[in-house]
Amino acid sequence: MPLSITTRNIAVAISERLIAMLQQEVEFARRKSARPIRLEPLYAITLNFNDPHYDPDAGGFHPVEIRLGKLEGQTYTIEYLTDFSYVGMGWDRELAKEIDFDFTANLCEVRYCPPIALSRMTGLYQQVEANFLEYHRTGVFRVTVTWEF
Repeated sequence: MPLSITTRNIAVAISERLIAMLQQEVEFARRKSARPIRLEPLYAITLNFNDPHYDPDAGGFHPVEIRLGKLEGQTYTIEYLTDFSYVGMGWDRELAKEIDFDFTANLCEVRYCPPIALSRMTGLYQQVEANFLEYHRTGVFRVTVTWEF
C-alpha cells in the first residue's frame, strides 16, 4: 500500500508536486532496500537530498532534509523542510541551517533572524519549494532515505 502524506494543519500550501515527489522517492527507496521495508512499524522517514559536488569554495546546490512523521496507519505529515549551507571559514567550516520550515511548530527560521510565524513566510516557502523541486527534477541530488523504527 502506498505512503499517504497529508498537509492538514500546515500554515503554508504544500504543492501536490512535492507530495508526489516524496512519495516516489520513498517507494523507490523501499524497492531498492536490501530488506523489506514495511511502513507500519515506522514512526518517521527522513529524506536527505545532497549534491555530491557541493563545496564551500566552489558552491553547488544546498543540501535539503525533509522529515515525514507518522500520524496514523500509513499516513504521514511533513514535519520540516530544512535547507543547509556552509558557514565559517577554513578548517572551521560546517553545514548549518540556512532556512528551516518547521511545520509542526508553524515557524520559519532564517539564519541570523528570529523565528517568524510560518503563515507570514508563504512567499519564501513557495520560492524555496519551487527551486528545490526544479533542482531535484534536473537530477543534481543524491537521495538518502532513513527509516526510523
